[in-house]
Amino acid sequence: MIQYKEVELPILSIVTGAAGELGQDVCRRLLDEGHNVLAILRPGGRKLREFNLPVPVTSIEIDFSNTPSLEDLKAAIESSVRLDRFKKINIVHTAGSFSKEKLPCSQSHLDMWQRMFNIHCVSLYGLVNVLLPYLSKIRQGCIVGVSSNLVSRVNMGTTAYIASKAALEATIKQLAYELGYLNIRCNCIAPGYFPSGLSEGLSKEKQNDLVNNTPLRRIATIEDIGNAILGLLSDHTGWVTGQIITVDGGNTIGF
Repeated sequence: MIQYKEVELPILSIVTGAAGELGQDVCRRLLDEGHNVLAILRPGGRKLREFNLPVPVTSIEIDFSNTPSLEDLKAAIESSVRLDRFKKINIVHTAGSFSKEKLPCSQSHLDMWQRMFNIHCVSLYGLVNVLLPYLSKIRQGCIVGVSSNLVSRVNMGTTAYIASKAALEATIKQLAYELGYLNIRCNCIAPGYFPSGLSEGLSKEKQNDLVNNTPLRRIATIEDIGNAILGLLSDHTGWVTGQIITVDGGNTIGF
């Protein structure tokens, strides 16, 4: 169970994909800001004890690649944390999957499409539904999704990835519209390339091309992306909802 922090406004932030580089960074920085963190991990993946977080964090394992059972999701969360203890609940959806396919596709590629939609979009919608009774009572919270700047362009062999991230963006906008009366803000960041376990390694030549087409003339760091997420969680963006924020150093306009 979570060891509750005694703060003026007890905040719970639920982080999906917490074992990834971005998820780890977000968890660490939320802890530094006094949030209670519930980390959602992929079964069979890395464990939180490997990450040297500043304080112990409660984690649960959920396979988001399959369509989640709302009953199982509810049971997993409620057995790990007392949701009624918090005055604000956030969701940071960093869970992601990346794979390439080409036409004509195989059955395995169609199966991969379903997994990507489950991970990027359906899982978030399931989480919101499970948490909705609590969000309705406290009327305080933020939802931040992580999309990609590829949604606004094209890229060879990544149709499933781009389509599922576009679905995430549409879901975030719809949630912002439907949950606004509860004072729940919903936004999405759309980062460009940054080094992570999901992104492909770029050759030196491709890195130079990327930098030359980016007005800020460098490649993003994990911290750059985390800064955008924390900014959207903060009260400084309290009048921002239903937005897709491109976080790519201007790369989208550089091309």
